[in-house]
Amino acid sequence: MPAQEKLPERLKHLDLSHNYLSSYVNEENVFLRMPTLISLNLSSNSILTTMENYHEDVFQNFTRLKVLDVSNNTDYFAEIRENQLLDSVWSPLISLEKLNIDAVQNVTFGESIGNLTKLTNLTLAGQCTHARLTLIDKDYFQHFPYLKILDLSSNVYYNAVKHYYDDVGYACSLEQIDSGAISILQNLEILDVSYNRLLGLCGFRNISYDLPQTNIKIFKANFLHCESGMSFMLFCDDIKPLKNTSLRELHMDGNHLAFGQMGLIQYIPQSLERLSIKSNRWVVDQYTHVFLEFINGIKYVDLSNLNDHQMSRSFNIYEYCHNYLASVNCQKYRGQSLGTEQTPQTDGDCPLENATSSQQYTEVGEGRIEIRPPVSEHSKPYCSVDFDLYNLHVLYKKVPPNAETIVLNNSRLGLELTWTVFRNDTLTSLILSHNQFYSMMGPICNATKLKHLDLSHNRCSRISTYVFEYQPNLETLWLNDNLIGDSNLFEHENMNNIFANQSSLKVLNLTSNKFHWIPRDMFWNLRNLRHLRLDKNRLSDWNFTVGHMNKIEIVNLSMNSILSLSDEGIDLINHCPSQNLRIDLSQNPLQCTCKTQRFVEWMSKNSEKFLNIDSYRFDCTEKQNLTETKNYLTKQCSSYFSVILACSCLGMAFVCFILVVILYRYRFKLRYWYYIKLKIDSTHVNPLDSRQYRFDAFISYADEDRSFAIEQMLENLEKKEGLRLCIHHRDFMPGTSIIENISNAIHCSSKVVFVMTNSFLKSEWCMYEFQAAKAESQYSFSRQGSMMLFLMREKFLVRKIPNSIQTMLDNDTYIEYPVNSEDEPEFWVTLARAIQD
Repeated sequence: MPAQEKLPERLKHLDLSHNYLSSYVNEENVFLRMPTLISLNLSSNSILTTMENYHEDVFQNFTRLKVLDVSNNTDYFAEIRENQLLDSVWSPLISLEKLNIDAVQNVTFGESIGNLTKLTNLTLAGQCTHARLTLIDKDYFQHFPYLKILDLSSNVYYNAVKHYYDDVGYACSLEQIDSGAISILQNLEILDVSYNRLLGLCGFRNISYDLPQTNIKIFKANFLHCESGMSFMLFCDDIKPLKNTSLRELHMDGNHLAFGQMGLIQYIPQSLERLSIKSNRWVVDQYTHVFLEFINGIKYVDLSNLNDHQMSRSFNIYEYCHNYLASVNCQKYRGQSLGTEQTPQTDGDCPLENATSSQQYTEVGEGRIEIRPPVSEHSKPYCSVDFDLYNLHVLYKKVPPNAETIVLNNSRLGLELTWTVFRNDTLTSLILSHNQFYSMMGPICNATKLKHLDLSHNRCSRISTYVFEYQPNLETLWLNDNLIGDSNLFEHENMNNIFANQSSLKVLNLTSNKFHWIPRDMFWNLRNLRHLRLDKNRLSDWNFTVGHMNKIEIVNLSMNSILSLSDEGIDLINHCPSQNLRIDLSQNPLQCTCKTQRFVEWMSKNSEKFLNIDSYRFDCTEKQNLTETKNYLTKQCSSYFSVILACSCLGMAFVCFILVVILYRYRFKLRYWYYIKLKIDSTHVNPLDSRQYRFDAFISYADEDRSFAIEQMLENLEKKEGLRLCIHHRDFMPGTSIIENISNAIHCSSKVVFVMTNSFLKSEWCMYEFQAAKAESQYSFSRQGSMMLFLMREKFLVRKIPNSIQTMLDNDTYIEYPVNSEDEPEFWVTLARAIQD
């Protein structure tokens, strides 16, 4: 014990549990004299419950103490001592409200504890020891007149701890509670005798007969038989006294109950609100359903875990039942009113006490539940206010008129959740998980107030689109651990309507359903959804819309097959209006490639949207987190991008250079093809109507030679020789481009005459006219012979003449303009003949 002077002043709560304390006395022979303490926890030490430790001076200053826990202080091998009376030790604890102490043989509480008027909560810890209390006689609680809460439960499950001792069961359990022991406690409201595996239903019966003398509200009598023991029948006499109580909760879990005597329901008090009879062995047919529809006050019923028998337990031990013969004798004793003592009959009915009971029993006999053939999945059933009681397709379920919660988890139900009608529309929670509903067709009718529906762990691979159509108020729907992803739902044309009426849904669990993909509009009406679980599936992308979910908070996509999110998936997330959206992508095989760089950068930019983002690992050269992956991809992908961009730019520049060279080299031919072939030929005008051209010659000259062309050539060739010349200063059409006029003139002229001067060679338009005439001469099939005539009017150096013109001058004859004026008449005649040739 710590020294007094080292403790803080005004200490209110002190916890010294799980130490090695063996005594309340310290070196100064003073035990923690602290009057300010409100709670003191000395549990799980080695302070034995003896008069030496609990002498009158131990708690003398604890006048304000309200909670005292000295339980679990008795060692397993503790010896059974002679009678120990703990009396005056309790007198100082005038404020004590709750006491936890070991239930040890031969230890009793004296009269002084009866003066603690505030002591309403007592726990007699059922620790596994050889000194464990086994018998509670009728006078054991005579000094506890104010108790409201009494816990006599064993601390451990029968074989969960110290199972290597063969007699562990005997060291953990009460064996008997005498009649009258509980009736003394007139203020008792809560009683728990659970996990006393040797107490049995005989001990239960003794207690039930005492309860009418108490103010009992909650009675817990769970697991009163050894785990591998025989099955039992619940007799009317077991619960008959409960009818005269105001009981609100009754728990009888794990008592190997397989049958219920017909008519026992009349003894269930109408005040009962919660009934738990799970983990029993109820057989099929009438005994499974004890016709609870006649208990008006009941709101909660738990009939789950009918498969929770000894062979399916998780403990690696097959418990040997030491008290098997005692269980047999107890069954004979409890059933001696039926048949003979040697062969008690289990099919006898409870005696009816009044007309009301008789009427109820008659209704029970006529109201048995029958399973009818399922309705065809090709015709959609309907829910109506007036149901046909003789409809062969409907499964009618009777529940208490005010029932709110029905738990049928792991209750051997199946194989199909067919067209089901509840006779009373009161349910708010229905749990049907861990059954064998391989098919869920529905609909579920007359359950419009249902808020929580659990259909998980049913391995369902066949489901209809209307199964939830008549539950508009659902807030939580659990469909996890089924096979909906492999069902034919996604082949149905109305697949998007499976949750069409669940606008109030807040939580939807679709975990472990083998979904490969989610239809885009599957959740189109879930506007109030807050939590969507799609983890442990096979999804590879986000492909469903959330743009209408204003309140969505969590979308769990962990443990899927997502390598990255596509651009479409990212856009769908970005359109979500909820500011509280959080996405879980943990434990996905996220890729680290240049193709996923945009996804990684987007995730880094929106890191607040992702849950557990620090745990994400990307498959780069080694597993890396988000920040490392982003830096890695920035370095790797940017270098590749620069190389690719540089090569692309160089390639494009080279191609453009080649195109420019080609275009420049053949610019005149291209212009010719454009204006002649595309413009003129497209009009289907043939320039050779009757083998005639519009002009005999097109005169190509520089602007500096205009006077020669207009004065000399027109005078001598048109007026004297009668030729038709095309002079661009006179014959070009106004409003038309020069290029088009040139092309038209050459195309419509029989010959082209080039007036070769130094000005001609410098003129860009003259050179264009030369190239156009050359192209016309080469590519026009209507031409025969050369159409180009060169009139050499000036003398100039050969190096000034372009190669293309020089080549033609070398191969073809040309006409030189005469130096002497007397030779001009003959020159013009010769030129006219050349044009007309």
